Amino acid sequence: MLCIIVLTVLFIFPIITNEMSNLFKMLPGYIDDLTYKINDIKNNYLAYMPKEFSTVLVKRTNMLNKEIAFMIDAAIQSIISLTGHILNLILTPIITFYLLKDKDILKSEIKEIIPEKMRGRFSKILKDLDGVMSKYIRGQIYISVVVTILTSIGLMIIKVKYSVLIGILAGILNIIPYFGPILGSIPAIMMGLIDSLYKGIWAFIIFFLVQQIESAFFAPKIMSDSVDLHPITVIVALLFGEQFFGIWGMLLSVPVVAMVKVILKDVFIEV
Repeated sequence: MLCIIVLTVLFIFPIITNEMSNLFKMLPGYIDDLTYKINDIKNNYLAYMPKEFSTVLVKRTNMLNKEIAFMIDAAIQSIISLTGHILNLILTPIITFYLLKDKDILKSEIKEIIPEKMRGRFSKILKDLDGVMSKYIRGQIYISVVVTILTSIGLMIIKVKYSVLIGILAGILNIIPYFGPILGSIPAIMMGLIDSLYKGIWAFIIFFLVQQIESAFFAPKIMSDSVDLHPITVIVALLFGEQFFGIWGMLLSVPVVAMVKVILKDVFIEV
């Protein structure tokens, strides 16, 4: 962790701050360029299409613009609301300090509540659950890192501006099922379209390929190794959770299955 922090501060953090600074400076110009590109596509390419097709395409384009504007607004609102969680970041180390300081006292008080004959098994269940959740969180971090690296490299290959910043954003947003990858792809596609239509298309293709590679190869393998579940079990859990509980089901299905497995194992196997 110390090596990662040092490398981040020395190499990655300056790149991120530089790209963010340049992005905020150039953002008004990028918006104007993107608007010009869209109008140019409408005037040049749609002029050679049948009137009915052009009408439908314009209608769908307007709907897409509204959806993109809605997602961008939602992303901005999320970033703004994120500032409200800064207090939690400040309180977290304080609470952690007191929990660690009084750990033995808290343990003894919890043990007093549990009947003596069940304390050994109860302690083992809590310890195993803690291990599963820790591995699950680490697995999510590994997947985000993989998405960040693959996205950044792909965007660098086609020379999209702010590729590292966009890759990091994509890795963070990838934790959110469905909407996360979509929100992460918007900045890359927009930056690509500013340069050319083909670069915007290639940016979309890169995001699509990264998501396919991540969901088909890395996610099941990393999650199965992290929570000690077979890749098929992970996939089935994700499908079941999405089918019955939507986004929250996809977020929580794997850790819930892993926790249930731990509890059943500890309950039916002697300590």
